[in-house]
Amino acid sequence: MPTVYFQRPGVLIAMLAVPLLALLWRGACRICAGIAADFPSAGAKAGRNRLRGALRMLALSALIVGAAGPTMHEAGLREGPDAAPVVFILDLSDSMNTADIPPSRLARAHRAIRALCEALPQGRAGLVVCSTDATAGCLPTNDRPTFLSLLDAARTDWMSGRGTELASALLLAADIMERHGGPGAVVLISDGENHGPDPTPAIQRLRQAGNIVHTVVVGTEEGTQLSTSVVGDAVVTRARPEQMAAWAREGGGRAWRLGKGTEPVTASADDLLPLSVARAAARRVGTSRDVGWTLFLAAALLMAWDSVRGRKSPASLF
Repeated sequence: MPTVYFQRPGVLIAMLAVPLLALLWRGACRICAGIAADFPSAGAKAGRNRLRGALRMLALSALIVGAAGPTMHEAGLREGPDAAPVVFILDLSDSMNTADIPPSRLARAHRAIRALCEALPQGRAGLVVCSTDATAGCLPTNDRPTFLSLLDAARTDWMSGRGTELASALLLAADIMERHGGPGAVVLISDGENHGPDPTPAIQRLRQAGNIVHTVVVGTEEGTQLSTSVVGDAVVTRARPEQMAAWAREGGGRAWRLGKGTEPVTASADDLLPLSVARAAARRVGTSRDVGWTLFLAAALLMAWDSVRGRKSPASLF
């Protein structure tokens, strides 16, 4: 069954003025009726004034409701093939193989993605994997078994680089959202170590397009040693929870943390995909229709009728 929601519900508070204006009009009509009693030639106009008042109140009500942006949606906002997409960005750099949180950062990242998917069992999920470059592991799809199968196969040997450039992954996610029915939600899963450009401009681009960006940081701040064959030395890889939380704030989303002693990631549908984002995506793919124009048309017709009645009674008091 279609549902109706308002894009600007705060405008509806103006409806409180309509009953007050109606009472004022009714009082004016009583004054008109008193005048008509003294001047019989005006008696026929009192009824016309009441009708014109009703037409004007209806027109005003239609304008207010129309300005609130009523939108009709054909189905559940978070269900079906047209649901807003959720794209997960999974860091597949070498540091994700470390086991400072057992069994490994990557294994815990896989679990986190599965847990977040449970919040939107019928939604479209996509996967971007990244290291020093980024690629689409799975375009947004409502075929959840296929998505989870590709997720389970995602390992660090998928990527050729050894560092992490999160900006390129976020830009790729922005392109995917643009092509596949966004806006939606982007979830960045990483230890937060970034060896490339600042991801903030890419996050800002996502936000400007109406997307929301969440983060999940995996690993501990103490870190652990990571052996690298490039320089032959042991380096320490540390999680960056504060940096990941700052990126989530920039993206208007939530920041989850997976470290020692932390609880598994849990989220509701509203946490992962706020209604405002889902509604914007529904309007883009055509499952939502703005119906405010019908109310504006009704208000115009009512005012035209009122104008016609006014011309028929040029001597009307108001």
